[in-house]
Amino acid sequence: MNILEQLKQQVFDLWENLITRIREQGWYLSLEQKWEQLEHREKVASVTAGLFIIMLIIFLPAIQNYNSSQDILSQVDEKQDLIHNLMITQKELNEFAISSVELSPDALQEQLKSRMIAEQILPEQIEKLQPLDQPITKINYPEDLILGQFQLNLKQLTIKQIQQVQKIIHNISKSIKVINLFIHQDPVHSGYLNMEAHFLLLKFPTPVTVEDQTKKTTIKPSRGRQ
Repeated sequence: MNILEQLKQQVFDLWENLITRIREQGWYLSLEQKWEQLEHREKVASVTAGLFIIMLIIFLPAIQNYNSSQDILSQVDEKQDLIHNLMITQKELNEFAISSVELSPDALQEQLKSRMIAEQILPEQIEKLQPLDQPITKINYPEDLILGQFQLNLKQLTIKQIQQVQKIIHNISKSIKVINLFIHQDPVHSGYLNMEAHFLLLKFPTPVTVEDQTKKTTIKPSRGRQ
């Protein structure tokens, strides 16, 4: 008999001795008698409950660890989304940042007119390009950011020309916001359209970067208990 078989025999003998000692205990005999008194359905239910408890004990730590890891992943995803949104906002602020010197109301009117003429919009088609006679009051922008409210009236346009004008207004500056747009048939020339647009010229402040904000922020140490 080799060493491995001797170890197996020793383990088997220890197990038999342990089982024998357990069976000699009073509580085991009492449980055995109660078990024998149970009906078949009750025995099956007891075994099932016992297996369920054992499985729960085995898998409960794994389930808890899984839930904890999912919570951590959710927090990481939320922070990544927040950082992504902050980066997008920072980029948009940098694009929107424009001073009144860079694009004044007069410069806006001149650029709009010159670009429309470059896109084959005839000067006689431009009826009106000027500040609004009656400024719109209900606007979701602070007054100190509004450089002006303008009105653009064009006549006898084709659909393609209307699309060109909308593209010009959109591309000329990120600080232009169209608030009203009216398109209707020309009353004299059938097949042509008239267009009226109301838009704002906004002044966006120069954005403060995270580094600048950090430099300006001072943290005061809290006082501990004396």
